[in-house]
Amino acid sequence: MNVIEHLELISRVKYFYLAKIGEPRDNDLQIIIEEASASLNPARDKLVESLGIKGSVFPIESGPDSLTFKITWQHYVSYCVTNESYAKGEAKEKRPASLFRIYESSAFLDFLEKSTIANPDYPGPLKHYEVVCLNHVIDVVGPNDPLVTCLSRGDSN
Repeated sequence: MNVIEHLELISRVKYFYLAKIGEPRDNDLQIIIEEASASLNPARDKLVESLGIKGSVFPIESGPDSLTFKITWQHYVSYCVTNESYAKGEAKEKRPASLFRIYESSAFLDFLEKSTIANPDYPGPLKHYEVVCLNHVIDVVGPNDPLVTCLSRGDSN
């Protein structure tokens, strides 16, 4: 499966959890994201009761049939991990529906233009990638498209 096919799979996912983030080599970034979906079993806990929520609440979870993706950026310029509760888009950014977003102009790119020496000549034209997960938003800027690998596909292995 090529990168485009993996990105098409990613674009169909409704929720992601960030499972792992790190640098496998200096200045390369790798994230592992797991597909999540609403559980078939309603949540029964004190928090739900204390909030006075009426009706059933279904937790969003990863499971054995969830897709898992490894996404690696080689030679990134910058990345930022934001607590999803505090993330906010700006009016100038058009928000695609997918949880994996690509921007050619954004507030993050503007910030990097002002705060780094990165420019279209060095290391080359930059793109801003954003991965929206439950609890985290990961923003990555670099000159290269990431490498995307599907690590598992539940019962389709």
